[in-house]
Amino acid sequence: MSTMRIPNVLALKAENIIKKFGNFTAVNNVSLSVKKGEAIALLGPNGAGKTTFVEMVEGIQKPTAGHIEILGLTWEKQAKEIQHRIGLVLQENRFLDRVTVFETLKLFTSFYNVPSAKAEYALKKVNLVSKRDDYTMNLSGGQRQRLAIALALLNDPELLLLDEPTTGLDPHARREVWNIIKELKKSGTAIVLTTHYMEEAEKLCDKIYIMFQGKILLSGTMKELLASQEYQSIVDLHFKGQLKKSFQHPAVIRQKKFPGGIRFYAKELKEILPPLMEWIKKNQIKIEDLNCRNLNLDDLFTELTGHKLNEQNRKEA
Repeated sequence: MSTMRIPNVLALKAENIIKKFGNFTAVNNVSLSVKKGEAIALLGPNGAGKTTFVEMVEGIQKPTAGHIEILGLTWEKQAKEIQHRIGLVLQENRFLDRVTVFETLKLFTSFYNVPSAKAEYALKKVNLVSKRDDYTMNLSGGQRQRLAIALALLNDPELLLLDEPTTGLDPHARREVWNIIKELKKSGTAIVLTTHYMEEAEKLCDKIYIMFQGKILLSGTMKELLASQEYQSIVDLHFKGQLKKSFQHPAVIRQKKFPGGIRFYAKELKEILPPLMEWIKKNQIKIEDLNCRNLNLDDLFTELTGHKLNEQNRKEA
């Protein structure tokens, strides 16, 4: 088995991946690549196909069609080498209850056939030194997730797969995990992150793939995703009564009515707000609320799918 590491090879290359379960297509023609030191996010609701895709990258599932290369290797030909060069953090992690944090790490060093000193290294990396002698059963949710990341770091992975790593964590614990991921990225580790948290994808990842019903709908940097839309600003006007006259102005790209109000889409807020306020005053419109914002990922997801990202997660929880 070769262990030579080729500097310029992609950490992950997936081409035209399809996964079917009977007549159901869970992943539909997905292609993406990840460079070393790059972090990408698969952003979408529960049931979008994110976990199924990651399971194929992990070697747990086999694609129905398509080709996956990890660090220039394939599961069919070099499974053992891949196992020693990637790290996995799953949505749910189970540990032996009456085994300490450090004992758990030492046990896993034997699985990877790495020096036991790596356990100390991983403990420090995820800031769990103070919990070294605690039973895993006594750890909080955030501490358990940090332990899971520590286990995934024992073999110095070149590619780290994180499947919904902060689901169920409180905001403080979530940010602790984010800080670890940021440090790993700085050190050159390639990262694939699945998430339904927009802020997580935006803060941690170089590139975002918006996934829905098994398909990649749009991908790019945050700047590229937002620039893909003609409008960059949204104004929601809530009012009492009926509008006698509609608002027409070159700054408005389009508008859409909703119960009790109307939404305006514009290039820039500064272009639409002055004439809009003048129109409101002139027509004596009784405002209940006026909400202005720049385009964000949730707006973009709604534009592409007709659903709000958070709404989809609540429905499928």
